[in-house]
Amino acid sequence: GGEPARLTFHPAHDRVVGWTPDGKYILFVSLRGVNPELFGVPPGGGLEKRYPLDQVAYASFSEDGKSVALNRWNTDRMNWKGYRGGAQQDIFVADAAGIEWKKITDWPGYDNFPMWRGGQIYFSSDREDGRMNIYAYDLASGRTTRCTKHEDWDVEFPSIGGDRIVYGCRGYLYAYDIAKGKDERLSIEIPSDRRQMRDRT
Repeated sequence: GGEPARLTFHPAHDRVVGWTPDGKYILFVSLRGVNPELFGVPPGGGLEKRYPLDQVAYASFSEDGKSVALNRWNTDRMNWKGYRGGAQQDIFVADAAGIEWKKITDWPGYDNFPMWRGGQIYFSSDREDGRMNIYAYDLASGRTTRCTKHEDWDVEFPSIGGDRIVYGCRGYLYAYDIAKGKDERLSIEIPSDRRQMRDRT
């Protein structure tokens, strides 16, 4: 609740992509130089931190903060479907210093929105049937498994928190329970005072 507080003041566009594992920084991507770069800002405001990772679209840190899974391009917001060109998204794992890099996906379509949890990196992809779904990459074995099975609509903007991944699909919010391996559509209740306000508009 309350009034939102402005945290960044650079004229470049800032796009929030997550949090550091310790909760001390809000992660955001900003085009403040030649390429989009990853920054962090304390939730209470203050000095921003720049991470030495060039060309970042989405990013998620490991729980110890020593490694990061990231996309380097932002082609998922382009006005095309089924793109298979050279600027397509893959997922990389790098150390936080940006020295060692490893490409962990090699699908010619979309592999995006990496979300690191334990020994798994969850992400969305259209790799099986042309529909975006959530997959999990196991860091130990290198094996990728499918988590959701939406056949008619794409998974959009997944975000992880605790044991659940929340995402949009078919105009609704869904949650994938990692421990149970199941997803469910969420029921959103509008408080009565907000409902009256909506009816007046």
